[in-house]
Amino acid sequence: MSKRCQSLQWSIVAARHRAVIAAINPDAADNRFDKFQLLIARHFKELFEREENPDKEAFEIEDILRTHYKKLMQTYRYYTRGSLMTSLEFWEFCKQCKLPSKNVTTAEIDLIYIKAHTDNDVEMRNPDRDVFPSEFVEMLARVSNLRYPRRGTLSERFLHLLENHVFPFAQRANIDQFRQMLENDDLRAVFRQKRPVLEKSFKYYARLRPGNVETMDKNEFMDFVKDCRLIDSKLAVTDVYAIFANIQHGQDEEAIASTGLELTYTEFLEGVCALAGYKYPNPYVPLDKKAEYFIREYVQPNIQSKGGLQSLDDKKSMNNVASLVMRKAKQAPRTAGSPSVGGDRRRAASPALSPTATSSPWDGSGRNHESYVAPPTVASQEGSPRAKTPPLPEVVNSDGEEHSDGHEADDEH
Repeated sequence: MSKRCQSLQWSIVAARHRAVIAAINPDAADNRFDKFQLLIARHFKELFEREENPDKEAFEIEDILRTHYKKLMQTYRYYTRGSLMTSLEFWEFCKQCKLPSKNVTTAEIDLIYIKAHTDNDVEMRNPDRDVFPSEFVEMLARVSNLRYPRRGTLSERFLHLLENHVFPFAQRANIDQFRQMLENDDLRAVFRQKRPVLEKSFKYYARLRPGNVETMDKNEFMDFVKDCRLIDSKLAVTDVYAIFANIQHGQDEEAIASTGLELTYTEFLEGVCALAGYKYPNPYVPLDKKAEYFIREYVQPNIQSKGGLQSLDDKKSMNNVASLVMRKAKQAPRTAGSPSVGGDRRRAASPALSPTATSSPWDGSGRNHESYVAPPTVASQEGSPRAKTPPLPEVVNSDGEEHSDGHEADDEH
């Protein structure tokens, strides 16, 4: 009976918190944090009960989490690579944050990990399963209680742990700064120019496995990276998983706990830029040049090898050739011996079929030297000049030597 009363009491406290937050910020009720906050109220119930003023501590913890929610989620995603946190990943996090001490031993860390997901729901009492982001935060609070047993209240201990151990030492990607770099007109121009290549690549890999064909899951993204032959000393498999996790534009615990996170086309473009940054780490080369060179040297050859662009190229080429022939046929002067429209019109219009025709504006090579302009979308033949594009600045290779790209840009299809 007492447990039911306590559960009811915390339900009332959680509801009161939501009402206050909604009054301060009406948009917060629709925020992703609200769902996270409900889980925190449940996970922290036992910790709050130990405090002299549980209601006040609940408000203090919520304020701390609302302020640092984004940093904590970025930290969680860095160590989990887009999945749930295992015991080994939690230990790696604790070690890097310098949390182990005489009060926080290896055995205590293991017990905290087990307790985080065995005291919440009867159905979820499985010590072998991985922990969610809200449970990760609960583990941090329990570590703060062990490490600072004489320091003030729970909220004071928790905040001290974050400010002196987690944020200074934990690894997390600076996603906001990177996304500001993506808001660049030159980079958007590259995406527009290479859109056929990028869209074909995304659609090809998004459909490799059964499921949602409009998004790309982690395995499909890894297939894309491996097919482009990007794994080397600069880019490890763990780096790819970290990129996949960091380019997600916001996922809650339900999405993380399901079959896995998935990329939209916009997130895929962000991933392409991140991969380009790994392959060409030279900070003096603009991101748009890195992305352009990366797409041309890795993404485009890969999708072409799979026939992803062949049908598109052939269709454009045939349409341009057909329209050019018809335009020249209309420009050719009609003479007394000219064939009728219903007759052999192709022979009259094309000197390539009739090289001796004197009335054609084309010479024997099939070119009109005065007015002929090569179709821009037809693939250039060997030895012919290619479309002009801005040259890529010098890039430092893996041996530390500078080199220019040495290739002209491929024709845009």
